[in-house]
Amino acid sequence: MKMSQAQAGANHPQFGSIYDATGEANPFYGKTHSDTMRQRISSAKIGDRNPIFGRTGNAHPRFIITRPTNAMTIYVYSLDDEFSFG
Repeated sequence: MKMSQAQAGANHPQFGSIYDATGEANPFYGKTHSDTMRQRISSAKIGDRNPIFGRTGNAHPRFIITRPTNAMTIYVYSLDDEFSFG
């Protein structure tokens, strides 16, 4: 049996722990951060303290190169019967 299958579901080490705390099982359920704490959280990641700061293009985690899966090659001809690849 593969290790991934052996530790699936109830056999996983984190099964039933706080990682499964969703909804009312979450200790922070129904609570909100104070305005002071919200400001502290916000200012903690501003500018160069943000782990994504300065990352652009391929280095940015949201950069996705999309390639059409149903693309077709279209050949374009002019009225002068000159071929161009377009």
